[in-house]
Amino acid sequence: MSHNSIRLGFIGAGWWATSNHIPTAQKRKEVILDSVCRLGTDELKRIKEKFNFEFASENYKELLERDLDGVVISSPHGLHYEHSKQALQKNINVLIEKPMATKSSEAKELFDIANKKNLSILMSHGWNYLPESKFARKKLKEGVIGEIQNVVCSQSSGVRELLSGEQWNLKGSEIMFSPEPKTWSDPEIAQGGYGLAQMTHALALTFFITELNPLRAFSINNPNSKIELFKSIILECEKNISATFTGSSTHQNTYNNCEIKIYGTEGTIILIIGEKIKLEIFNKNKNKFTYKNEENIKNNIFEPTNNFIDILINPSSKNWSEGELGLKTTYVLDASYRSQKSIKFEDIDAE
Repeated sequence: MSHNSIRLGFIGAGWWATSNHIPTAQKRKEVILDSVCRLGTDELKRIKEKFNFEFASENYKELLERDLDGVVISSPHGLHYEHSKQALQKNINVLIEKPMATKSSEAKELFDIANKKNLSILMSHGWNYLPESKFARKKLKEGVIGEIQNVVCSQSSGVRELLSGEQWNLKGSEIMFSPEPKTWSDPEIAQGGYGLAQMTHALALTFFITELNPLRAFSINNPNSKIELFKSIILECEKNISATFTGSSTHQNTYNNCEIKIYGTEGTIILIIGEKIKLEIFNKNKNKFTYKNEENIKNNIFEPTNNFIDILINPSSKNWSEGELGLKTTYVLDASYRSQKSIKFEDIDAE
């Protein structure tokens, strides 16, 4: 059944929510900006007035007592589980900023609650919405490169200053707040480093395109840093497929980049996301296909919010970033952190 209007709440309203999720929702005529929650009375008042929220509170439990169709969770990483669980238990659909949770058991619990209650979880992974990503996924399902044998993914993100505790001073009409450094650099708040903050994107995109099922993970620890500035993971997956992921924070003046190479028995797919987006498919007959983006769609970071709204209006709408992606990503990262301590491969879903 479709709905003419939906009521949204937002838990966590810092830099990203106020420059991305909330403005995107405000542009949709079907959306009522019902409520917002964050710490800081002055900041909360500014947000409430700018976006005309009906209700604002520093207590997220007060927000969840309202009649909401969906809640956007963009609080610090370590709070995603608590806030999402409470929303789902109130029968409210959730859009969760990455990561879904910081522990496998927590992510599994969220996933199970949503399934039991027939609620939607949508993860905020904008790369999934690129035409190139969807086309690569489609061609893999069609068997254009045969059976997948190996996947290699590399990523870089201009967040080194944030992970090092330095302040970004962002400017622009859409910017209300700059990122809070301690939510990135304080181990107690960030609950990790580059892996949870950035590699979540590369992992989720790879799983979206390939539908790999990881079994075991190995990772080495970052030396001489309070919080990880870079990360490498090796995965053993079902069907004897191997996958490697490496990512590093770079300085703010460096553009973000992700490159995925998928090697199969009949060919190779290469997807590059950076200043330009490029998808190429090669087969063993020396044929090469380059995808042409006729829609001229670039890296649209606003699509997860729009997709969430579409699902709330019409539950039959396609979810392009399902909770299962958040579950797999959390499983892999959890196992990788256990591997860093044990210095051996760790099972994906073990605690």
